[in-house]
Amino acid sequence: MGLDFGELLSRLRTWLNRQVRNGVLTERGLARRAGLSQSHIHNVLKGARILTPATADRILEALGLTLLDLLEWEEAERLLCMRLEQEQAGRTTPPCVSPEGGAVRIPPGRALLRGRLQAPRKPSSPN
Repeated sequence: MGLDFGELLSRLRTWLNRQVRNGVLTERGLARRAGLSQSHIHNVLKGARILTPATADRILEALGLTLLDLLEWEEAERLLCMRLEQEQAGRTTPPCVSPEGGAVRIPPGRALLRGRLQAPRKPSSPN
């Protein structure tokens, strides 16, 4: 099964709605951080306006997130393994194993859809 931009945009909108409903974010605060109007954010979240890739980029950047944060760990691993299989077709290296022989793994990421995302933390001072 593939993954397309429409699905990622839908996941982002669903997650944002959940965060607003749970009081983690406000429409006004999100709008301010992303440099958008509150009414635009409201309309996007309610489905009256389409969440465009450009708007999604602004929101993700404002929240310190990336598209990878919209994927579950298992899903990202599966997609990467599928890609690796395609690239290694015809080689003797098994799928999901790097040419050096080590397993190709992705680090545990922030998963939005199961509520495991934590607010970005400020870097600690070196002192």
